[in-house]
Amino acid sequence: MTDPAALRTGALNLLVGCGKAMTGERILIVHEPAREEYYGTVIVEGVVEAAGALGLRVQQVEIAFEPEATEVQPDLHVQMAAADLSDRL
Repeated sequence: MTDPAALRTGALNLLVGCGKAMTGERILIVHEPAREEYYGTVIVEGVVEAAGALGLRVQQVEIAFEPEATEVQPDLHVQMAAADLSDRL
């Protein structure tokens, strides 16, 4: 079971402490499908919720988990370039 307060604290630290996120900025959250069960969806949900509470414009992209990815897919690269936080996290 995940502690909601700890998850929110961690997500806010990621977004503000590490990413220097500011209201109105765009954030792209890339995650694998929940059915793959590699990471818990509660983490993605917590970051999305914290980002929304900060007034960030959230876009989510679902991609298959690849343990040894060597390059970013071209369409994902375009989406990352359009996000405000992609170079800060």
